[in-house]
Amino acid sequence: MFDLNKPIRIFYANLLRIGITLRVVDGVLRIGGNGREFLSPAYREEIERRAPQLIELLSPPVPEPLKPYAGRLLSVYETEVVTEIAAAIDAHITPFPANGGWVLLMRRYDGK
Repeated sequence: MFDLNKPIRIFYANLLRIGITLRVVDGVLRIGGNGREFLSPAYREEIERRAPQLIELLSPPVPEPLKPYAGRLLSVYETEVVTEIAAAIDAHITPFPANGGWVLLMRRYDGK
């Protein structure tokens, strides 16, 4: 099966790797993190261009027990822990491997 969302997931992981964090507040993409001052004009333009896909990717709410693991790259061990927590609370997650780590992505309950 062809994964049409893989490029946006990799782009998001690249941002995390350089210290940029993203979150969605009231449907608006917010940029944070320690790497903002190093964000090149090209990256800024790409974030703006891909904002709708990033908002879609980051919009499902993260359950409280998983919040410490969201919005950053995870180790293999942390991914195992996250998977166990998600199973215990019946959360729908997709750990996505990228840049030598893992990104925790929430899925909507309709399977997306």
